[in-house]
Amino acid sequence: MRFWRENKTDQEFNWPVDAVADAFMVHYWRERLQYAPFPLERMLRSWLTAADGFNSVWEAEAGPDSFEELFEQVRDRTRAGAPA
Repeated sequence: MRFWRENKTDQEFNWPVDAVADAFMVHYWRERLQYAPFPLERMLRSWLTAADGFNSVWEAEAGPDSFEELFEQVRDRTRAGAPA
């Protein structure tokens, strides 16, 4: 998945969707009660762009290596329950 750190054109990088999902899930299981009233998609978008989160923006909303694919993985992982 293609990202830009701090929304800067010279800060482009790629991370696999599953690696981003893994990083978010660590945050989600640690902080989920704080964000309980918010929809999961909003939590993910907030974490991706927050300075104390992933601190990046992305290009693709749909298709392969996109936010849509990332959100599907995150949604599936939250439905599976907390890791042991």
